[in-house]
Order: sequence, then structure tokens, then C-alpha cells
Amino acid sequence: MAMFYVQAVRSWLRDLKKRKERKERESAFVENGSKLLEKLIASCNGRSIPIRTFSAQQLHLATNNYCEPHLEYWYKGSLEGRIVLVNRLSDAKILAYLTINDIVISAQMSGHSNVLKPIGCCLDTPCPILVYEFAANGILADRIYVSRVTELRHQPMVWERRLKIARQIAHAISYLHTAFERPVIHMSIHMRSILLDEHDVPKLSTFLFSVSIPEGETDVKAYQGFRKTRFCAPEFRGSGKVTEKTDVYYFGELLLELLTGEDSSNINRSKIDDSSILVQYMHNRAQGFCINEIVDPTIFADGEGGASLQRQLQAVLDLALICTEKDPHRRPTMVDVTKQLRRIERERAFIENGSKLLEKLIVTCNDKSIPIRSFSAQELQLATNNYKNPLRKLWYKGYLGGRSFFVKPIPDYKIWADFAINDLVMSAQMSSHKNVLKPIGCCLETQSPILVYESAMNDFLMDRIYVSHDIRQQHQPMEWSSRLKVARQIAHAISYLHTAFSRPVIHMAIHMRNILLDEHDGEIDVEVYDGLWNVYFNPPELEATGKVTEKSDVYYFGELLLELLTGEKSYNITQLATDKYSSLIAYIHTCAQACCINEIVDPAIFSGKGDVSLEQQLQAVLDLGLTCTEEDPQRRPTMVDVTKELRRIERFVL
Repeated sequence: MAMFYVQAVRSWLRDLKKRKERKERESAFVENGSKLLEKLIASCNGRSIPIRTFSAQQLHLATNNYCEPHLEYWYKGSLEGRIVLVNRLSDAKILAYLTINDIVISAQMSGHSNVLKPIGCCLDTPCPILVYEFAANGILADRIYVSRVTELRHQPMVWERRLKIARQIAHAISYLHTAFERPVIHMSIHMRSILLDEHDVPKLSTFLFSVSIPEGETDVKAYQGFRKTRFCAPEFRGSGKVTEKTDVYYFGELLLELLTGEDSSNINRSKIDDSSILVQYMHNRAQGFCINEIVDPTIFADGEGGASLQRQLQAVLDLALICTEKDPHRRPTMVDVTKQLRRIERERAFIENGSKLLEKLIVTCNDKSIPIRSFSAQELQLATNNYKNPLRKLWYKGYLGGRSFFVKPIPDYKIWADFAINDLVMSAQMSSHKNVLKPIGCCLETQSPILVYESAMNDFLMDRIYVSHDIRQQHQPMEWSSRLKVARQIAHAISYLHTAFSRPVIHMAIHMRNILLDEHDGEIDVEVYDGLWNVYFNPPELEATGKVTEKSDVYYFGELLLELLTGEKSYNITQLATDKYSSLIAYIHTCAQACCINEIVDPAIFSGKGDVSLEQQLQAVLDLGLTCTEEDPQRRPTMVDVTKELRRIERFVL
């Protein structure tokens, strides 16, 4: 009997504990939920901002019981097949209000591409747990404070990327200051509040301590705990109040860290007094040092020095010093800081790209005058409606001064700048040839130049040849006589490239994507570098040695001829009766002798007529395509001979 009472008491105590825990969760949910709802209503101006709620159990399961932190207070989790970041702080009462502040302002800012987007929260706990989009590359601090880590877990970030991140974060803070009825002060702009996604796109986070300036006021009291730190803004330390200029100070501190690779609160490399902080040191000593002695040595590690880089670094240092002036009235606004950073970025790109272009034009153009117009980045953004409607990958239609043209922005990687300049220079050299797309100008303000060409009304040759691959059948297949004319004109343009200059030029990218058609189906060959990894079947000699000659272009042209004949993509055969061969060239070389010409060519060619003379012409082009794609380059004809042969074939009487 006594045993029964003991068990009953234990059961009652367990139930009591469960009821108490449930009551605490319900109480926390009601309290936190009402605060969150109140704050969302007050701040979101009627806009719908979806914030999901998760249970504490869901987040325990998602993070494997919070066993491995991804970063400090950040845990990697998986919810419904999606990787997320879970931000869990301690259960201190004061942090509940700060956490709600964080998610509300994050939600307000979620439309900005450089802010970490909230997904939802758990309100069951005394301090809400927040759920955000995943940032795969961790915090910015790990990529900048590399010199102080003995074991290098991360590669130090290159300067171009640091500067781009500075400009993007400056824009996010400008948005925070100007996009709402009452300016919001972030108050926590530092390396650990900036996360990086898988492409190193920065995401501003940590709005815990953010405050908005009341209507009719110019400043506001902020979280007083910051006043005790050595590196808070001087006006905040003095009065406990902040303005937008306080964020400017913190951003200036961030700029100095990006420049030096140092933690502003713990200087490691510079030989200075321990009591000093980075801002103080820079204001006292910057004038007496060369820029190379101040900046992070890893910035120069890739050999990318030079006067233009030093000017850019000096300009950023000067901006950081102005941002960290003691008197807040002498600091610029974040809008002005963003504009200045954009100008600094563009100036170096303009100088470097401009000098490369000028040098290459002088070397290659043999004293001929080749007018290349210069456009601003803003002009081209307006002309293309902010690059909203691409014609095809990397091609956009634009309108300027009542004239239509094609705009080709190049990916923003250092290596592509040289390719873009090469493209423009070669196009300029070839501009007198009627079958070359004529360059109009370029924009040199971006890291990789943006190219501007004359418009080609009928778009791309591939759309008129690969018709059988197009489910929507948007285009009429091109008739044979037009295909043959295209082949002959492109052959002539390549012959010109090989013979018209003191040194032969190899095109290396002769394929359907690089041939555009004007309003009369007149053919325009676009001289672009498309990357050898995009050319699916390279000439055997390139695969073997990595070297090319004019005969390599003959091989590519032979591949083009076979595509014009069959209507097939050389790397994706769909219509021909074959499952043995990986490429069109392999198939044709193996099966051409055993097949009738009618079995090989595009059926659309015979839709009009199909007599003996047409078959003879098709056979002659097939034979030429086979000769051009011989494995041994010595057995291939020259492009001059190919052009002559195509002219002869065209003259067959049909």
C-alpha cells in the first residue's frame, strides 16, 4: 500500500512539473507574441511580412539539440528540407525584448539583398529563438582577421571583394537610415554582424540594439551597455544618445578593419601602445606612414599592386578617417559614403580597363582611327531598363538617343576584364568587315567592361537552326540557300581574321551562339571569348598540346557546317538514329559513307523541294565538313580555301 502511495505522489509531481513547464511556455508565448505583434504593427506600416512560428521541439530536432554551434550563438539546422541558421541567446529577461527588436527590424529590412532574411521564430522560450536564411561562408571576421590565426582555416579576402562588401553594407545602412518614416540606427556594425552566403554576398544581421529616432527628434537614447566599451562613438559615450552619424562612425571603424586586417578592439600587428585602439592609432599616425605600411599585407600578396590600387586604398583610408571624426557633424551621411565607395570602385576600374584598352588599341590598330564611345554605367542601366529582359545569356537590348543596340555585361571577375577588352579590340579591328558585329562603345567603370554593339534584328542563328530542339517552335527553320550563304559569309570573315593582319588571329569560338542575324538575315559574326569550357568538342591538337593554329578555327568551322546540314547541336544529337556516338563529328565521320544524304540532313531542308542538284550540293558541303574536321590539322584546308569551295558550291544550279 505504501508503495502505491509513493508511485502516485511521483506521478502527481511529474504531472505538476509538466503543467508548470507548459504554463511557462504558454506564458512566454503570450508575452513574447504580444510584444512581437505590437512591434510589427507599429513598424511595418500595414505591409504583410510573413514570420513563421516554430515550436521549441521543432528547433531542438532541427539543430540536433543545439549540439554543434555553426558560429557564436548561431546553429545550423534543417527545417523541411531547407538549411537554416538558428540564433539562440541565453534566457535572460532583457534579451527577450532585444531579440524581438532583432526580428522585427530584420523583417522590415528583408527586401534588401544585403540583409540576413528572417524565416521565423520560436516564442515558447523566455527569450525567443530566431530562424534565418542560411549563410554558408560564415562571418566576415573569419576572412579578415586571418593574420591573427595561427592555423589558416580561411583564405584571406582579396581587396576587390572587401571593397565591394563595404559598398554593399554601406547601402544597407543607408537604406536603414532613409527608407522608413523614422530613421533606424543599427548600433552594431562590425565584422561579426556581417555574414557571407555561398557567393560571399554580405548579409547584415544583429539588429538587437537598433533604435529608431522618434518623430520630431534628432537623436535617441540607445542601449547603455555600449557606453562602457573603449571603441564606441564619442558622442554616445558622452551623452548616451545616438544619431545616424553614430552608425557612420561604426562603419568607418569597419572600413579601417577591412583595410588593415586588424580587430579594432585588439590590434595585433601594429606596434603601438596597448591602450590604443585602431581608430585612435589611425588618426594619430596615418599621415606619417606610407599606405603600404598600414594596409593588410595579404592585400598585396597576389601581386596586384600598382599605382591604381594604392590610390584606391588611400581613398578608402581618407573616407574612413572622415567617418570616424570626433565631431559627428563633420562626418558624411551613409548615403554620401555609399556614393563615394561606388566612385572609388569605378575610378580604379576605369583607369585600369581604360589603360589596357588604350594599350591594346595602339598595338593592334596600326594608326587606323577606330572610334569607341565611352558610356557610363548609369547610362546603360537606363538604356536596358536595369538589365531586366535578356535576349539570351549576357545579351540585352538597349535604346539610347532613339537608336537600338546590344549590350553585353561581362561577369564581374578579374580575369574576364582582359577577355572583354580583347573582345572589343578584335571587334574594332574587324569592324570594316560587313559580317562582323560592329562595336559602338563600352563602359569602363565596372570591374569587367560592359560592351555595346550595333543591334541585330533577327537575333541568333541557333534559333533558326536548332528548331527541332525548341518545343515551343517560336522560329521558322532557315531554308538551305540561306544556311549556305551564312556559311560562306562566316568563312570569309574568319579568312579575313587569319590573313588581314600582320599576325594571324585565331577566333576560337566559332559556333551558333556567336552568330547573329540582321533584319535581312545578313550574317554578323560576333567576336567574343566564350571560354573553352563552353566549346564541347575541341580540335584534337588543342586537347593534346593546349596549342592552336589557324587550322583549329577550320575544325570549329567544320563543326558549324555539320550543324547547318543536320540541324543538330554537335554535343546533343536528338533526331539522328544513333545512340553510340557522343558527338555529331564522331557520328558523321563513322556513318556518313553508309548513310544516304537524305538520312543525315535536317528534314526541314527538303520541305520545299528535293531534286538531284540539291542533293549534290548537300553532299559537297558534307564532304567539306568532313575534311575540315579531320583529326590531323595538316589535312584540313585553309579558311581561304574553304571560302572558295563554298562559293563554288553556291554556284551549283538548283
